[in-house]
Amino acid sequence: MAKNPGIPFAQDQDERSGPKLSVTIEAVAFGGDGLARHDGKVIFVPDAIPEESLEIEILKDHGRFAHGRRLRTLQPAPYSQENPCPYAELCGGCQWLHVPYERQLAWKKSFIAAAFQKFAKVEWPSSWPIVAAPQTAGYRNRIKIKLQHLPSGSFRWGYYAKGSHTLVPIKHCWIAADPINKVLQAFSELNCKAPQQGALYELELQHLPGTDDQVTAAFLPPAPDSFIDRLREASAQHPILGKRLIWSKANDPARIFEEDRNLTYHTHAGQFQQVNREANHYLRAWIERKALALGAERIVDLFCGSGNLSLGLAQAGSQVWGLEVGEAAIAAAAQNVSVNELDTAQYACGLAHHLHAIYPDLKGQSIDLVLVDPPRKGMAEALESVLSLKAPHLIYVSCDPNTLARDLRTILEAGYTLKDGLGLDFFPHSYHVETVVHLSLLP
Repeated sequence: MAKNPGIPFAQDQDERSGPKLSVTIEAVAFGGDGLARHDGKVIFVPDAIPEESLEIEILKDHGRFAHGRRLRTLQPAPYSQENPCPYAELCGGCQWLHVPYERQLAWKKSFIAAAFQKFAKVEWPSSWPIVAAPQTAGYRNRIKIKLQHLPSGSFRWGYYAKGSHTLVPIKHCWIAADPINKVLQAFSELNCKAPQQGALYELELQHLPGTDDQVTAAFLPPAPDSFIDRLREASAQHPILGKRLIWSKANDPARIFEEDRNLTYHTHAGQFQQVNREANHYLRAWIERKALALGAERIVDLFCGSGNLSLGLAQAGSQVWGLEVGEAAIAAAAQNVSVNELDTAQYACGLAHHLHAIYPDLKGQSIDLVLVDPPRKGMAEALESVLSLKAPHLIYVSCDPNTLARDLRTILEAGYTLKDGLGLDFFPHSYHVETVVHLSLLP
């Protein structure tokens, strides 16, 4: 593997050394840890892959299992390939750039199946597919970086090293969209004299397609206005940044995020949007085909964001009630409704389990479909509200198959049955996987 010259590996951990062992990784678990066994004990090793032989150090022994870390690779996995990223051994991001993509997909499908069996006590049918990402490099339209303002007034940027707060400066992010990388490369030529030089900031960059490949930049949490104003002035003089970069604040007007199938989608600085645009298009289309085939005319969309998954359903004529806790997302949703002239959609700000208080008119309504896309923790607090609607159909989108499966067990006990599902790879080269299931209420 290629190495990042001059950047030491650092880990914020206890300096005490634990036992050292030689192990062979047998499997990989959701979360990205490799699993080895020694004297009957399961040992979890971060970023290890099956068939690797490693020398490891035990960090924490919990009795029945232990956590360790790689000291050196004794024998690489026979299928491993050259890593194209020179920062991969240090950067806290991609885990599997050196793993053939088809093997990554197989692992992700196994994560879903294992979660369903363990938590929902049901089988994930082998015929239900996992859909490959349309592209495996340059696929992220949004990244968060650490931006360091040096005492000289210049900048360096990168990610934290694994398990530490040591900055790994990089020149190119393998999975970021090309316009983002061009903006980042231009930062090395930027100089901005301002107060608090030497500060380290978190900066979110988002590519806006169809706008001359412009990129928005927003500090999270916000940087001082005086600093942002000086950055705007300095960027405006740069031949690339002056054309491509838009410095944004949370209270700025919503901007066009994308246009897809005759719909315009808006976003605010710092607002959640799916990072893999092409994979998200596939998800939207799958849900719309499913809803139309079911004849769903009245739809509740919980954790709706800015209408990502339901604007197309409203465009097709369905009545949509959306609910989302993020105020910026709901503001963007309202703009999407207005700009696209969707008279059958309404979106409100609030918690999912307050659904009936926010939409009292839903009492007595016959809902055809409930669509949910909750955060990683799942929707345990919203299950009662969801199940009270007694909708004949439920589509659950999840970024964590374990919390999906936990919620699914309650849903199945309430009388629903699994009808269809698939995995979608929104995040190549990492353990993350998107899962979608369609359930129907038994008569």
